[in-house]
Amino acid sequence: LKRLTRRMVLALDADAAGAQATLRGLQVARETLDRDADLIFDARGLLRNEGRLNADIRVTTLPEGMDPDDVVNQNPDQWVQLIEAAKPIVVHVMETLAASQDINDPKAKQEITRQVMPLIQDLPSAIERDTYIQQLARLLKVDERTLLSDRRFTRVPSRIRRRRRPKPKLKDASQSGQAVQTQISQPIKSLEEYCLSIIIRLPELINRVDRSLQQSGLARVSANDFQLTDHQEILKVSIESLDQDFLEPLNFALDNLPLPLLEYADNILRQSKDLDPYEERVLNDLLRTILRLREYNLHQSNNQLRFLMQDAQEQGALLTEEYQKTINQNSLTLRNVQKALGPQMTQAFTG
Repeated sequence: LKRLTRRMVLALDADAAGAQATLRGLQVARETLDRDADLIFDARGLLRNEGRLNADIRVTTLPEGMDPDDVVNQNPDQWVQLIEAAKPIVVHVMETLAASQDINDPKAKQEITRQVMPLIQDLPSAIERDTYIQQLARLLKVDERTLLSDRRFTRVPSRIRRRRRPKPKLKDASQSGQAVQTQISQPIKSLEEYCLSIIIRLPELINRVDRSLQQSGLARVSANDFQLTDHQEILKVSIESLDQDFLEPLNFALDNLPLPLLEYADNILRQSKDLDPYEERVLNDLLRTILRLREYNLHQSNNQLRFLMQDAQEQGALLTEEYQKTINQNSLTLRNVQKALGPQMTQAFTG
C-alpha cells in the first residue's frame, strides 16, 4: 500500500475491540512505513537524525454491526462520507484513551502521554506537532514543557533495531520518590537535587539566601520550592539541623533522615563534595537554583490555573475570578523572580 498512497484510513468498529485494533494496527504501520530523516539539535546541542513517518494515517468509525463491504454495497455515498470525515490518528487515539480513563489520575495522564507522544513526534510537519502537543497538554492539564522534556515519550522507533532494551529496575526504596518522580521532568529533578546537595552540606547558607530573597520581595526558602516529597523531607531535616547544638548540621541531617532516604541523600551529596563553602560562587549557585525552580513552578502553576479557568468558564462556574486573582499574584511574583535572576544578582550577597 505504501507504494500507492501516503494517505491511509483505518475503518474500525465503534467498540473497545475496535479501539485496541487501532493501536495494534498503528504500531504495525509505524514500524513498517517509510520515514524521512529530519536533522535536529538534541538537548546537548548535538545534531542527530530523527525519523518522521512518511504517511498520513487516519481513522473512521464504521456504523454499528457493519463491515466496510456492507457500507459500500448498501450506500456508496455514505462510505465516501466516512472516508472524508476520517480523523487524524493522533486525534482519534487521544479521544479514545481519554474516554476510557480518568484523566485526573496522574498515572492515566502518564499512560496517555506514553501512547500519544510518539505519534505526535512521527508527524513530518513541525506546525502539526506543536498543535497536537498543545491539544494534549490542554486535555491532560499539564505544562507543554513537561511533555517535551521527558525523552521516554519522544523517541521514534527505529527501523533497524526494534528490540527494546529492558528498563533498569530500581534496587530499593532509597532511590527515592519512585511514584512521584515520574511526574516531573529530569531537568527539574536534577535542579532540586543540586540545590539540596548544597543545603544538606551547608545548611547555614539558607539564612543568607533568605535575606537575599526578602530583599527582592520574595518569600524564604520552603518546601514549596520542591516538587518531590522526598526532597521536601530532606529540606525539612536540613533546616531542623540549624536549630540544635548537639551535632554538626550534616551529621544531624543524616542521623534524622528516614532510613529509605539515607542512600539517596548520600548520592545527592556527591554533587557538592568538592565545593568550597567560602566561595562566593556557591552562594550564587544556590540562590540562582532556587530562583530557577520558583520560575518553573510559577509558570506551571499559571498554566494549570488557565486550564481550570477555561473549564470553569465553559461550565459557567463562579471560580474564574479566584483563578485570575491567583494568576495575577503568581505573575507579580514571577516578575520579581526574573528580576532577581538578572545580571546584578551577585550583588545580593555583598555585605
